[in-house]
Amino acid sequence: MGIPFDRSDSTSLRWSVLCTGLHPIILIIFGSYAQECSAVETLTAVFCENAPAFTRNLEIGD
Repeated sequence: MGIPFDRSDSTSLRWSVLCTGLHPIILIIFGSYAQECSAVETLTAVFCENAPAFTRNLEIGD
């Protein structure tokens, strides 16, 4: 279930910790509203996989 992150990258590590902590909370919050919890879980996984790269791009762009 783990999402691979480059542990030497502090941005990725922060997102890894954040997403690991938020994942069950997101499922609890949205799971009660969503008929398909797997859809919420998939969206969470996609966000968590792309967030580090997106954040890194923002930092480089500045």
